[in-house]
Amino acid sequence: MPQFQKIRIGDILVQRRVIMPEQLDKALKAQKQSGGLLGEAIVKLGFATEEAIAIAISQQIGVMYASKENKILKVERSQKLDQVVNERFARDNLVLPLFMDDKMLAVAMADPDNMMVLDNLKMVTGLEIQPYISTRGQILKAIDEFYAGGSDLPEKAMAGKDGKDGASGDGEVDTTDARVDLDKVMTESKGSGVITFVNAMLKQAIAERASDIHLEAYDERVTLRFRIDGVLY
Repeated sequence: MPQFQKIRIGDILVQRRVIMPEQLDKALKAQKQSGGLLGEAIVKLGFATEEAIAIAISQQIGVMYASKENKILKVERSQKLDQVVNERFARDNLVLPLFMDDKMLAVAMADPDNMMVLDNLKMVTGLEIQPYISTRGQILKAIDEFYAGGSDLPEKAMAGKDGKDGASGDGEVDTTDARVDLDKVMTESKGSGVITFVNAMLKQAIAERASDIHLEAYDERVTLRFRIDGVLY
């Protein structure tokens, strides 16, 4: 990645007149209270869109912005990239493989500054990684389209031993081999399904050795984040 002097994301947004200085102050206070990223706080307050934040981060860290509109967020299907980056890794890390060129793999990421994910990608694929930035929403939609029909994780998570409401005889769900599709579970949760969702969430938090659990509700999705060793994932 190119070397550059990083400008604060809030300053970029103000300079580009995406937000006003007073809105930045409010977002900084909200971020301080709830934690997480400044961009997420700005979006949650309704001051800017995910796209505007992603474009500003693109300028901040020096990576290209990928979207359906600019035709960069498009998988080269002939390269069988689902065998290079499996669906589990893509969903867990909000990563979409775009194309390969010699010993380089281009990927779209919601957080292209995440060195842990970049290092893991390099280790798993054996390729140099070229990150692009996109929004969480666009990446999730693109993952759904690319890996269509390739995962039965939601069904596994919802189906209990007795096949009713995703709950087993003791009202719990087995998450040993499958992570829960939170949006689907929250949409379909009724009665014992709520217990199923909470049990699955707690089991995963324990397995990940998380100290905190953060649930963030948006208009069309729910985001679950764990704090592990002081860092939110």
